Amino acid sequence: KRVIGRRIKELPFLTGPWDIISIINTKGVTVASNVGKDHKKDPDELLAIESALRGDIYYSDFVISKETGKPTLIFAAPIRDQETIGSPIVGVAIGQIGWLTVSQILEAFDPVNKVDLYTNEGLLIATNQETKIDLFIKNKEVSDHLKNIHGDTATDVGESQGLEVLVTHVYSTGYLTFKGKGWSLFIETPEDIVFAPAVDTSRNIILIILLIDFVVILLVFDTFRRSIVDPILDVTRIAKIIAQGDLSRKVAVNSNDEIGELGLAFNKMTSELQSSQKDLEEKIEQLQEEHSRFIASINSLQLGFIAIDRDSNIIAINPVGLKMFGIQSQGVTIASIADQLQPSFDLRYHYKHCILDKTHFDVKEVEYGPRFLRLFLAPIYLS
Repeated sequence: KRVIGRRIKELPFLTGPWDIISIINTKGVTVASNVGKDHKKDPDELLAIESALRGDIYYSDFVISKETGKPTLIFAAPIRDQETIGSPIVGVAIGQIGWLTVSQILEAFDPVNKVDLYTNEGLLIATNQETKIDLFIKNKEVSDHLKNIHGDTATDVGESQGLEVLVTHVYSTGYLTFKGKGWSLFIETPEDIVFAPAVDTSRNIILIILLIDFVVILLVFDTFRRSIVDPILDVTRIAKIIAQGDLSRKVAVNSNDEIGELGLAFNKMTSELQSSQKDLEEKIEQLQEEHSRFIASINSLQLGFIAIDRDSNIIAINPVGLKMFGIQSQGVTIASIADQLQPSFDLRYHYKHCILDKTHFDVKEVEYGPRFLRLFLAPIYLS
């Protein structure tokens, strides 16, 4: 018994917020207590003891302790003999919770938020506000409100001290075996504080959206530049290079869209131009070779040879022809030769009909100074 008594006196300091804690046997006799109290004289505690002796765990509603004069809750639980079959009840543990602990829980809330704890009858039993003039006083407005909400948890907009506030009502439904006593917790928070995170979040979201829009615009512009502007500028640059004679350059094709098709068409055109240029160069080279062979062949003739174009210009004459007619250089007309052959032979007439009628003339014994010449005129065809 002395050990139990010592442990009982230690429990308020070691196990929880107890103002009073006692052990009572099944006959209602106090076996041990930290205050030496006779619990039979307190009807609230007597009710708790009877409930615990029936095997129930008892929790009272908010009461004012008749022993300490302080607000409290009465707690009682049966004590069972675990070593005996059936674990019979051999006593009751009963205690009164120190109300300071409940007050400290509410005072831990940010004072910006007004937090009030009411009983189901509208009695204010705890608050986090420094001014506690309404503490332990029944609030009729709250009482009527609690009757109307029927124990539901709700949030509403109200006004307090000239400020718009968000009022949250939380109804106590207990925990585990404790079913609660219908208490209600009211939390009043100024709207500007409640919605401050939302406003900040909205502002941040807007900034993020603007940043994303800016990035998207940059990406779109970069895509537009790379897919449209750069290829067109590349085509323009290559076109200028090709205009300078370099047909080997090609446009880079990196897409399958219209710009890519333009690049392919441009490259095809340059390839065809390059092929045409190559063919032209080969033909020019062939013509130059043929011209060289032609000049070599007429220069090797022992007869005078003169080639004349449609404009009567001498375009080819071998050394024998130069010597025969006394012509100093090529690039002159046949007028001087025609004048030398007059009147024995009308070179202009025969030259004209040779071209127009596409016929040849073989004229023998044309007098030319002290000599007689044989002249043969024939048109030249290009196949």
